[in-house]
Amino acid sequence: MNNEIKAVLLEGLSGTSLDAMNKAIETGKFFVVAQPLVSDGYSIGNIEDQAPSLFATLEDAVEENDDMVSNYQDQIDDGEREPDDAWDAEVLECRWDGENDVELLRDGKIIHSEDWESISGL
Repeated sequence: MNNEIKAVLLEGLSGTSLDAMNKAIETGKFFVVAQPLVSDGYSIGNIEDQAPSLFATLEDAVEENDDMVSNYQDQIDDGEREPDDAWDAEVLECRWDGENDVELLRDGKIIHSEDWESISGL
């Protein structure tokens, strides 16, 4: 993993969060909030247009997904979204060596593999 991407992933972290991300980077094992695409793929988003949006722990990814579900519901309640609009992402395991394709896994099995820039929307 190049130093620029590593710095983006570590930015603003401290304590156990920093330790967890360093371990995830070392092992190449992360979690993502994956939004299914109509065109048969996934989007995992990005951090500051520089790196994929990766989480070191399952708990952090679930918290982010729960926040998005809540935000969507608030927007529906405020009339900013249609009532049948829903956040339909899921938390998945992710493997990435920092160089090539991101692999998304469900129950330990690869379900999708794609260039890291493409799946991150870059």
